[in-house]
Amino acid sequence: MKLWWEGDRPAPEMAETIIVKDEFGTELLRYEVPPGKSGFADANLEGAHFEGAVLPGADFHGADLYWASFFMANLAGANFEGACLRGADLKRACLRGANLKNADLGRDNLHGETSLQGADLRDADLGGAKLLGAEFDARTQFHPGFDPLKAGLVQKSLD
Repeated sequence: MKLWWEGDRPAPEMAETIIVKDEFGTELLRYEVPPGKSGFADANLEGAHFEGAVLPGADFHGADLYWASFFMANLAGANFEGACLRGADLKRACLRGANLKNADLGRDNLHGETSLQGADLRDADLGGAKLLGAEFDARTQFHPGFDPLKAGLVQKSLD
């Protein structure tokens, strides 16, 4: 089994290095995690390229991902709580079961088969987000009063 998100844990005083690869093993990004931090939490990754990356369960909480590209990335179960994703490209990304609570998704491209089944979007800022065609299911959680069908999302189960 190949690891696409390779995080080596060196001595505590040294930074962790995360190497992000796509599904073919091509290196997309190398990130030095500051001491005392975990994963991509609170990282400044404005404009970063994660196209096709395989990052299930990755921790992006509080990260600045302004204009980052996650086109066709596997982000199932990832934590984006409180992250800035304004203008990010999430088209055709797998966000099944992802935590997007309080994330700023304004002006995002989530349309076109983006998988949001089981994702938590409570209190997420969806103002200006392009949602047409994004997929959700009965487990997807939205802010009270938000109507996903009126916003152009498509209800689709994982069956």
